[in-house]
Amino acid sequence: MEIYHPFADTSAVAPGLRRVFADFASSHPQCSLQPVPIAPFNTEKLIASMAGGAPPPLSMLPPTQVTTWVPQGLLEPLEPYLKRDKLAGSDFLPPVWETMSWGGGAWHLPVQVDPNFPFFWNKAVLRSAGVNADRGPQTMDELDQAAQKINRESGGQWERLAFVPWQWYGTSNALSAMGYTHGGTFFDKERKRVTYNHPQVVKGVEWMASWAQRLGGTRARADQLFAGTNISALIADGKIGFAPLVSIAVPAIKQLSPTIELGHGGLPGATAAQAGVVWTGGWHVGAIPGSKRTDDAWEFIRWIGASGEGTSAVAQQMGGLPGHAKSPGFEILSRDSSMVAHVEAIKRAKFLPHSFYHGVSVDLAPLEQALDGARTVKAALDEITEKTQVRYEQQQAEQAQKKRS
Repeated sequence: MEIYHPFADTSAVAPGLRRVFADFASSHPQCSLQPVPIAPFNTEKLIASMAGGAPPPLSMLPPTQVTTWVPQGLLEPLEPYLKRDKLAGSDFLPPVWETMSWGGGAWHLPVQVDPNFPFFWNKAVLRSAGVNADRGPQTMDELDQAAQKINRESGGQWERLAFVPWQWYGTSNALSAMGYTHGGTFFDKERKRVTYNHPQVVKGVEWMASWAQRLGGTRARADQLFAGTNISALIADGKIGFAPLVSIAVPAIKQLSPTIELGHGGLPGATAAQAGVVWTGGWHVGAIPGSKRTDDAWEFIRWIGASGEGTSAVAQQMGGLPGHAKSPGFEILSRDSSMVAHVEAIKRAKFLPHSFYHGVSVDLAPLEQALDGARTVKAALDEITEKTQVRYEQQQAEQAQKKRS
C-alpha cells in the first residue's frame, strides 16, 4: 500500500518512520507499505491522484487539518471501524480525540503527538545569575524577575538573554502560548465567534510585546542572537536561559554540551493556576476515498494509532509520543531522560493550535506589526479577529451550499 508522508528522505525523522513501517510489514507479511514522501507537504499530489482514479490507500496529515481535508472529501470516514473494534474517545488523549472526531465523524488516528510545550532551562545559566535553578518559574512575574538577573549585554548587543518569547517556534505558536497561559480562548463555540481579541489573549500578547520593547524597541536587536544558529545551540552555549522545546531539541542540546544540566517543568502562567498548559500537534494518518483497500488501510491505521505493538514501535523507532492513552510507549519513553519532560507534558494536554477551532487561515501580519511597536496589540488582535471571522463565515456558507447541492 502506498502511504503519503511529509518526511523527505534526508529528514532526521525518515529513518525511524521507515523502521516503523518495517515493523508493521514483519507482523503483516501479506501487506507491505510503499512510503511516498511529499516535502514540503501539501495536498496537490493527493488531489491529483484522486482525480486520476488512483489514490493511495493512506496519507499522513497534521491532525488539525481535518477541518479542511474533510470538507474537500480527502478522508474516508473511520467511525464504522472504530465501533467494530470497540475504540472510543476515552482510549485517546482528549485533544487527540477532539481532532479525530471533528464534525460528528471519526477521520484519522495518531502516529505521533507533539506536546507544546514543556519548559526547559540551563541550570548553569540560572545559577550564575543567582536564580533558583532547581524550580522553574510558575508565573510570568517570576519569569520577568529571573530575566532581570539573567539578561546581559556587551557593546550594545545582547550576549545572554533569559528568553525571547516570539521565538517560541514562530509567531503562531507564541500566540497560542500567550493565549492559553493567560487563560484566553480563540473561538467561542456557542456563539460561533472568533475571539483573538479575548481580553486574556490581549493581556498575553501585550506581555510578549513588552519584551520586544524592553529588549530593544523592536524584535531586531534580540533576534541578532539567533542569527545563523538555533535554539538548541543557544541553550547549550548558555546564551538563552529558558525556552520551550520540542522533543528532538533535547538530545541535540545534550550532544552539543554533554555535561549540561537541564531543568524542566510547565510553561509559566499569568497565575500559578494557569501554569503548565499544553496544546498538541504532530502527525496522524487517515484512509483516502476511492482506494479499493480501505480494510487494509484501516488495519495499518489501527496498528500504528491504537495497538500496543504499533504505538510501541513509534516510541522505540521514532521517539514519537503516542496519542493512544493506554499505550505502553509512554513507559518506554519515560526510561529516556531526554523524553521525560514530554511524557509528563502530554498527560496535561487540553488544547489545540488556535486555528483549529475555526478552521480557516489566519493572517498574523497585524500581530507582527504590533510586536515591532508599529501599532497597539489590541488594534492588531481586533483586526485579526474581524478578518478571520469573515473568512470563517464564508467557509461556513460554502460548506452549507455544498451540502444543499
